[in-house]
Amino acid sequence: MVLSVSARGLTHGDISAHLAEVYGADVSKTTIGAVTDRVIDGMQEWQNRPLDPVYPVIFIDCIHVKIRDGQVANRPIYVALAVTVDGNRDILGL
Repeated sequence: MVLSVSARGLTHGDISAHLAEVYGADVSKTTIGAVTDRVIDGMQEWQNRPLDPVYPVIFIDCIHVKIRDGQVANRPIYVALAVTVDGNRDILGL
């Protein structure tokens, strides 16, 4: 939840106020910043990881999820899944 509202451009103070209003949770701006920084760092590391030069099999699929952006709407999330030469699965992207 913290990441979704952060991605929409809310400040750490806005997110803290929202959590207090909706959930009654007292979460500091520093804690929210630590959570978003940690997840974003891990996400960037995953996005910049080296890929194998060859994937013999690639699956591309989609799942529809309900997203609340003012109103609830179905949005697609596409997944690219590959199988390595050794038979291991690797998610190439979302």
